[in-house]
Amino acid sequence: MTHIGGRRGRFNPRPAPHPLRRLARRAIQNAFRPRCILMYHAVVPDGTRPRLWSQVEISTFEAQIRYLARTRPVVRARQMADPASPETLPPGCVAVTFDDGYQNNLDLALPVLERHGVSATVFVTAGLVGSKALLWPDQVYERWLGTGEDEGTGLAEAYAFVRYLKTLPDARRQEVLARKLSRRGGVPVAGQDHPRRLLDRVSLKRLADSPWIEVGSHGLTHALLTRVPPDRAREELCASRRLLQHLIGQPVDLVAYPDGAWNGAIAAMARAAGYRAGFTTRFERIRSGFDPLAIPRYPVGGDLDRRAFAQLLAGLLEVRARVRGSFPRILCHQGDR
Repeated sequence: MTHIGGRRGRFNPRPAPHPLRRLARRAIQNAFRPRCILMYHAVVPDGTRPRLWSQVEISTFEAQIRYLARTRPVVRARQMADPASPETLPPGCVAVTFDDGYQNNLDLALPVLERHGVSATVFVTAGLVGSKALLWPDQVYERWLGTGEDEGTGLAEAYAFVRYLKTLPDARRQEVLARKLSRRGGVPVAGQDHPRRLLDRVSLKRLADSPWIEVGSHGLTHALLTRVPPDRAREELCASRRLLQHLIGQPVDLVAYPDGAWNGAIAAMARAAGYRAGFTTRFERIRSGFDPLAIPRYPVGGDLDRRAFAQLLAGLLEVRARVRGSFPRILCHQGDR
């Protein structure tokens, strides 16, 4: 059949692309649609102050999840944890996770996830469920930024102090923090409306019962596992798993290491404690041959605008981080992870 007006006839379709061209196209798509796991923390009402990196405003979060649901296949973190996932899951698939276990994960984040049909895994600090205590980094932010100081200056000082505390052995960290807090009004607690209040037992069960949510462990007390003695690290992993399983009545076999603090010994402890997957804060996409007890994630902070979020999903911020040898400034204040 001849071509008319430059068009191919119905029975003479365009020839299939050369196999090498198909491979090249797939390689380009994979390069800019990496399989990745997103790491959120708190979702807060618009205008919440102070503007911490780990707080994403609700309108921003809704826009991100809407964009994600429209542009990428979304799977569960559990599916990503399968070492065979790079070959078995859809190209460009993404999973969503939350660290710490804030009340706003239920109150604000879950309705957004439900509206857009996106599932997520919430890693909960098991020993603080139902407590009015703030996580120790949040205690710093509360006292440093609640004293009438300039927010910019206060944030910089708070982030710097948290970074310093993370370098200390856990016992020394507690000592230094207690001394500093005593000079700034004592240890703060979370009121009913505090944006970084942790889940209570009823809220945790409601969250775990949602078909869109899976609960994992984030340790017992948010201790950095590489900064505590081995017996304490083992207890953080084992006791948190037992407690969460008791509270939600479901198996728990996923763990996110607090602050991403892990090494080979910690991964071995996690495996021995019954976890099938461990998640870090290492800023990388999911690649073939990854260690299921050291899974990387992309951090999502409150300073990511729409364009930067698209760049994050495209892997461009990961590339920038590799070139610079550190997190891009827009992505993460190292004291707030």
